[in-house]
Amino acid sequence: TFMTKTKAVYSILVLIAGLLLSFKATGTREQGIEKGDIILTKDNGNEILTEAIEKNKGKYIILNFWSSYNAESRARNIMLSEIAKNDSNNVAMICVSFDKFESVFQETIKSDSLNNTVNILVKDGFDSQTAQKYGINGKFGNFIIDPQGVIIKKNANAEAVESLIKS
Repeated sequence: TFMTKTKAVYSILVLIAGLLLSFKATGTREQGIEKGDIILTKDNGNEILTEAIEKNKGKYIILNFWSSYNAESRARNIMLSEIAKNDSNNVAMICVSFDKFESVFQETIKSDSLNNTVNILVKDGFDSQTAQKYGINGKFGNFIIDPQGVIIKKNANAEAVESLIKS
């Protein structure tokens, strides 16, 4: 019957989607985290994020939480990445996405030209330990970390970031 066939097709699609979502990219962490890396996590991302921050100590770090489905956070991501690109000797950018789908995440990185940033996908999003650690509760934001590793500003716009970095 039609209903039986529909259920079978739906079951197969759910199974395929589950398999696709369970894959994890590997290889980038063995060489260390570099600009342009795309890091996919099935866990909460804390260890990888800490490693990325440690690797960039000595620079200002723009730590931005975003998602492709949130226009405001995506626009801010693009503006802040331009600051990092224009002053790459003194500024690093780490982008943490709460997207649910790896394909959307990767396509957004390409279309938004985020190849000069470290890009981390945390699929658990607002429920992750990373979100809890940084107090990201249902609203995307960013942190500016000084060269000593101290958070000096939260939710800064592009002008405020440029001002902090130049001072």
